[in-house]
Amino acid sequence: MPNECDTEIRSTWFWNSGNADTLRSLDDLMEVYYRSVGHGAVLLLNANPDATGAIPETDARRAAEFGAEIKRRFGKSLMETSGAGAVLEMSLGKATTIDHVVSEELIAPGERVRHYVVEGMVGDRWEKICEGTAIGHKKIDQFDPIRVSKVRLRCIESAGEPLIRRLAVLNTTE
Repeated sequence: MPNECDTEIRSTWFWNSGNADTLRSLDDLMEVYYRSVGHGAVLLLNANPDATGAIPETDARRAAEFGAEIKRRFGKSLMETSGAGAVLEMSLGKATTIDHVVSEELIAPGERVRHYVVEGMVGDRWEKICEGTAIGHKKIDQFDPIRVSKVRLRCIESAGEPLIRRLAVLNTTE
């Protein structure tokens, strides 16, 4: 089961009439998303009611913007695959710009990946795009846009055979 990350839509835990300027920016909330969900946690975004018992309209609007931005970035991948083994490769069919890779392990039998590298085929050679030390429930790797025709995940170190539930590539710049 993934860990839970609690945060608030404001930079203070409780609403009061003097904290209208503490509403977190969309960029700040997205940074929290990458640091939590992007590292396998479940994000609990707390929004506190005002003196009337309702969520303030500005807070509700920001939460809706946050959800829309998550959906825009991660709602549809360009391509995805799954599989078992130390190497998982997928062809994009043609050179395609990507700027995120989302990886997920099948964790029921245990988190296995200890060190991985994601590479992209640029022209006729593989280039390292990103690397990490764990995948687990979900790992979001963000990097500068790169045009690749293939992507591969190489599990350099693992505790048993890696079981990749999802390997997806995205382009969030469009």
